[in-house]
Amino acid sequence: MNTCRSNEPEQPESSTRYAPPVGRSEIEELTKLLAAVRAERLLPLVVESIPGPAAILNDQRQIVLVNDHLVRASGKTRAEEILGMRPGEALGCEEVARGPDGCGTSEACVLCGVANSLCESLNYPERPITRECRISLDRQGFSALEFEAVSSVTRVGDQSVHFFFLRDISGESRRRVFERTFFHDILNTAGGLRCLAEMMSQVDDVNEEQRLLLRVAEQLVEEIQFHRQLTSAESGELTCQLEDVSIKTLLDSVLGLYSKHSVARGRTIVIEGNLDFSIKTDRVILQRVLGNLAKNALEASPIGGSVRMSARIENNDVVLAIQNAGVMPKDVQLQLFKRSFSTKSKVGRGIGTYSVRLFVEQFLKGKVRFTTTQADGTTFFVTIPR
Repeated sequence: MNTCRSNEPEQPESSTRYAPPVGRSEIEELTKLLAAVRAERLLPLVVESIPGPAAILNDQRQIVLVNDHLVRASGKTRAEEILGMRPGEALGCEEVARGPDGCGTSEACVLCGVANSLCESLNYPERPITRECRISLDRQGFSALEFEAVSSVTRVGDQSVHFFFLRDISGESRRRVFERTFFHDILNTAGGLRCLAEMMSQVDDVNEEQRLLLRVAEQLVEEIQFHRQLTSAESGELTCQLEDVSIKTLLDSVLGLYSKHSVARGRTIVIEGNLDFSIKTDRVILQRVLGNLAKNALEASPIGGSVRMSARIENNDVVLAIQNAGVMPKDVQLQLFKRSFSTKSKVGRGIGTYSVRLFVEQFLKGKVRFTTTQADGTTFFVTIPR
């Protein structure tokens, strides 16, 4: 039974402030359990194969078997030097000295991912428990670690043990903070440039250079917004804002954005069919999808060629189609929606059609497909629940 306390801080007790006062095994008991763990053969192999700090702990949360990654993270040179320690003690967590029984027993341990994953796994032995963990180190100078702590309970002979490992997420956390800051700041700058370009284009004697400056500023904002949205989508942070969207207005917006884009030079976009109907969806995401497909279609069209956009109602869905006269080679068709695949050799980013499928299928709950023939060219179909 899990005897850890709830995540709400309580009044300190004489024995412990969070994890149970289970005491500690003597070195002889630990050595005996270590021999039993090594006799299992598979467990030591699995622990050593983990690409990060990992260990087998006894039911007092003490280290029994440890891999080289955890030994190095502890600042020691031999596994024997941290035998019997608890994870926070091996890593040098500053909270260790504040608890009456070391790692897991201070007031701050209530919020510790290491302590919580170990305690909660006792209640759910059939599955691993993962919790985020931030550790401030009690070493020379100030330093900190960010991990995902994962713990599950298994048995060795007649004893229960914890299979425990840490995954370093400090790089991911730094990247997320950097991305949020970067997109916020650069969008402010690009938005200011666009506003300035709009003001310059509203004078009576506006020239072609001023119009070009406005188009470039608008494209810059659009590109930044696309990458911010794609980053949010890949991290699972993107949310849909459903609204009634006029199909005609939507396609007109795509036409307005890309008819003057640099890739449209010498090419045209044509809207076809009766578009007098609407759909309940996320307008921004769907416009982004259609814009990417229209841009790709323009790039695939020869000078003098045209891209055709249309839409129709089919059962309870809306099917949007974007067609160009080009034909895709077989090797391109087989890899089209894969991330980082590009038809533009080394200069391509390889996220256009990948992002289309991600946005449509993951967030708009639709489907995307294509056909490509010599007779009809290439057509992408985006099917969205109406």
